[in-house]
Amino acid sequence: MWGGDRTENPGLVLVHGASANGHWWDFVAPEFMEDYRVLAIDCAGAGDSDHKDFYSVGDSAAEIMAVCRDAGLDERTILVAHSFGYFLALQATLHFNGYFGGLIGIDPPATPDTSSTDSFNKRSHQLFTTRSEAIGHFKLNQPGRTPYRAKNDYIVDYIAQNSIKKTEHGWTWKVDPNWAKHSTTEGSLAPDLSRLKKAMGCPLAFLIGKDSAFYSEAMERGLGHLVGPKNVIALEGAGHHVYLDQPRQFVHELQQLLSRWAELDN
Repeated sequence: MWGGDRTENPGLVLVHGASANGHWWDFVAPEFMEDYRVLAIDCAGAGDSDHKDFYSVGDSAAEIMAVCRDAGLDERTILVAHSFGYFLALQATLHFNGYFGGLIGIDPPATPDTSSTDSFNKRSHQLFTTRSEAIGHFKLNQPGRTPYRAKNDYIVDYIAQNSIKKTEHGWTWKVDPNWAKHSTTEGSLAPDLSRLKKAMGCPLAFLIGKDSAFYSEAMERGLGHLVGPKNVIALEGAGHHVYLDQPRQFVHELQQLLSRWAELDN
């Protein structure tokens, strides 16, 4: 936790996407510790968290809530969630209505992508002889695009170092190959946003990358119509991994958004 001793501050909980972990936020999280108690979680089955036999969206939402309570975060807590993690955080706001102070989705797809599950499993089962070989093969993935190394290689190398582990068979990724198979028995992961706003009980905003495969001007306008144009921020020069491609711009825009929300609460 960053800023954990500032118990008077609200919480800011960072939720990673598929195949990622809490270390993906390390380059931006400290920038918010003056005003927030900042947590970057490893969801179950990812990072250094334990693997499970079964993953469900409802369980992941409950685990997000459990982390918030264990850290002593109150109902002012804001969730910032990237890609598939947005749908887990979204369910947390719906299941625990009234607890969270807001949700900010970072370049989420319009609907969860299940077509890439097989390729996810294949990548997650990869084995490498050496640590350096594993790091060298680490790439960022998003549906509809070729895996890439991102614009800031040093960030990707750092993330790679914190995304691999040594086993008796060689080096491999920390993420559970079954992590992408989240059960959606709780219902649609992408409910109609116009109805969703009422059910959430907290503000909703989006930071999206203009170079993302998910981006279109029509999508940006549509989100703006639903949540207000000031609550949709499209970053130039950023792809799907917005906070890795443009970390300085990402921090600036997120700080501005959080400041606007704080003023509305006062």
